[in-house]
Amino acid sequence: MTRRRARTGRRWWAAAWTLVCSGLVAVGGCAATRDTPPSQAARPSGTQRAGARTAVDGVARLYLSRAPYARLHVEIDAVRTLVPKPRELAIFERFLRRYCDKPEGITIALDDRLSEGALAGEDPALVALRHMDGPPQGGGESAYLYVLIFDSRLESRPVPDPPRVLRSCPTAILIDRAWLLAHRKPTIGQRALLAVALVHGAGEVLGLWPEANGRPAGCADRGCVMDRAIFDVSPLDVTLGRASLDEPRLCAPCRARLLAGRAGKAPGNLRFVGPALVRSAQGYYVASLPFYSWLGIGQPKDLAVDELLANAVAYMEQRPGYHARGVSYVDGAVPWPLAPERRKAVAAALRRAARDPDRAVARLARLLERKLRARIESARGG
Repeated sequence: MTRRRARTGRRWWAAAWTLVCSGLVAVGGCAATRDTPPSQAARPSGTQRAGARTAVDGVARLYLSRAPYARLHVEIDAVRTLVPKPRELAIFERFLRRYCDKPEGITIALDDRLSEGALAGEDPALVALRHMDGPPQGGGESAYLYVLIFDSRLESRPVPDPPRVLRSCPTAILIDRAWLLAHRKPTIGQRALLAVALVHGAGEVLGLWPEANGRPAGCADRGCVMDRAIFDVSPLDVTLGRASLDEPRLCAPCRARLLAGRAGKAPGNLRFVGPALVRSAQGYYVASLPFYSWLGIGQPKDLAVDELLANAVAYMEQRPGYHARGVSYVDGAVPWPLAPERRKAVAAALRRAARDPDRAVARLARLLERKLRARIESARGG
């Protein structure tokens, strides 16, 4: 009698599980259709519901458009034990080639010289600044994308970081190996998640980082690689086709935004100088690196990249923990002594910089303007 009841119970659970799976497969089929042409989209995307930007920004167009850069150079610095395999790199490269209009090609330079021993206790901000090389010299100019794959456990930090793109320097992707390991599941290895992290980061660089209530928010379409929950996907989601980790895909509205962005034109005041993203304004410029920016007076052609990187490393060494706090800082200086005929021009540039849309840049410009005024008055008094 007990055995008959046990067999009956098992049959009942098997039948119930079959019904549940049937319902899930139907939902999974609907989810798979989200990767369809925009004209066939059945409903607004999660990014649209969240009130996201409707167009990619100027930085993204440096990557999406063929002008002003007809080629793209990607530099990946990775801890030796987590170097992306050819399969992960192929997925990443296919994504870039599909959406970035670069007729002269896309190159991916992989540097696996980072050892775990050398990185022990190092802030990833310093690791990035010490090891990023920028696009190769000669052969024409190219857009530049930087990727750092590190391990926060080497810093003895208890909480790992999810993959992210820096808002202050949206040309760098940071991927924490410890976070990937924490999200690894029995049937989903860290390698699959690494491919997803690379593609998700690239999507953010290309402009797919919508905001809701002033804070970053992922796409709400389940199965889209830009959904923040894609990293928490279950093995059942993958099995039933609701999400793909073998070939991460975009939902139709996200894909449409990128394809539309290819036809746009990048702003003329944005350019790459070595690994730095430089935004020019009248009389001044802002050169951005991971966690560090430089407010310069004059023209970007006056920027010395080696000196910029050296200043950034020295600045960050005195202020450890930037990466853990998620803080990016702006540095700058006014050259002195200044010829009398140059003083008015520099002061005018600083006044304009004091109205810069970046509040950190504006605050620094006001400080530098006060220092310049004090020096000029002191020089007159002397």
